[in-house]
Amino acid sequence: MKKVDEETIRAIVEASPDTIMLLDKHGFVDCNPATLNMFACSTVDEFIGRHPSEYSPPTQPDGWSSLDAANEKISTAYRTGAHLFEWMHMRSNGEVFPAEVQLTLLTLKEGDLLQATVRDITERRQAEAELQLKKLVFERSITANSIADSTGLIRYANEAFVTMWGYRNRDDVIGKPISAFLNSDDEAQKVIHALNETGEWKGEYTALRQDESTFMALGLATTIKDTSGEVIGYQSSVLDVTERTQFQDSLLKSQESIKNSLIGTITAIGKVVEARDPYTAGHQQRVSRLSRTIAQKMGLDSHCIEGIRMGATIHDIGKINLPSELLTRPAQLNALEFELMKSHAEVGFDILKDIELPWPVADIAHQHHERMDGSGYPQGLKGDEICLEARIIAVADVVEAIASHRPYRPSLGVEAALNEISINRGVLYDSDVVEACLELFEEKIFDFDNVRINNM
Repeated sequence: MKKVDEETIRAIVEASPDTIMLLDKHGFVDCNPATLNMFACSTVDEFIGRHPSEYSPPTQPDGWSSLDAANEKISTAYRTGAHLFEWMHMRSNGEVFPAEVQLTLLTLKEGDLLQATVRDITERRQAEAELQLKKLVFERSITANSIADSTGLIRYANEAFVTMWGYRNRDDVIGKPISAFLNSDDEAQKVIHALNETGEWKGEYTALRQDESTFMALGLATTIKDTSGEVIGYQSSVLDVTERTQFQDSLLKSQESIKNSLIGTITAIGKVVEARDPYTAGHQQRVSRLSRTIAQKMGLDSHCIEGIRMGATIHDIGKINLPSELLTRPAQLNALEFELMKSHAEVGFDILKDIELPWPVADIAHQHHERMDGSGYPQGLKGDEICLEARIIAVADVVEAIASHRPYRPSLGVEAALNEISINRGVLYDSDVVEACLELFEEKIFDFDNVRINNM
């Protein structure tokens, strides 16, 4: 077998799209161009000689200092020969990102070194959070929801599906063909044909329960496609509409139940986020109450008010992606930590943007830190570029934050909060929103314990 020379190996490493670097117990000794790109470094000399902790935030999510934690990981790799773990890295521009790191021991004639490869897993983390949220919405829906593969076999069904078709548990449903749940093979073929032709189907059909009794079903189904556009499965939502004379009334009630289910899901998600931060437990709920009352004072319609209430309930959902110790830090954040904290607006938008809701909750999560003069984040939007719902929640968010206790300071009081929005009316905050908020407190219509405007 021909031996590959060192120059050839070097050329392969240099051309690799993967980050490849060498380090010893003191720091990095070499790296390829992909590494410089990942860490936003201009030259190899800028990277060489630095300790891994220098390309990390001060602490890791488990509370360890990055210096101590990095030394422990390096020692483990030297001792065991290899070590795979997740790590919070930081680029030279201060941007923090989650990564998967593989350390492998290399025994060379010059001495032992570690080869490190680093993979940015930001998108994977966001995808996992989004999947968890979508699954929660899917599972809690009152409609019978199911997912089938491209061959028409059921691969997932929610509890409502199991109950509607009279099965004992999901295991009795999984693996059955779509046709097993319809009273006629012809009906099943029509549904599949329509899905493959147009990508969606909706209508009524006769459904077949496990005990062979039937019921009239109203269904909506769509195809599921991969990134190349190939159909890889089907998803459907079904309502039992057997009682024809009560159909219209049932459909109005179903819409209200779906709305209530969405509200319950959103509320539950808000509580999950707050559970990670006991110091600000209830923050989103208090912001929601104040935002809704401001919207009522401004005379907005009930649909808009409900959307504001829901959006405020989960406006900080992006914090689910932040280390819990950052949320509960009993001191002011440093500049790098604050930049990481600011990422929650973008993460929240990424989680919510593909979920169909009757309100602009994704935009609310994205824009609630934008300011009228363009000095906010993450997009630097100005004036009417910021949706009204986000402008309302921005004011409520500031008032609640200043008036409430925080880990790094005691409450500054409602007066200080109202002074802040009054001084910056029309500069940072929407003038109409500020006026409505000030009137609520001046007229004693609202405080954080009582509201005199009727609940919606």
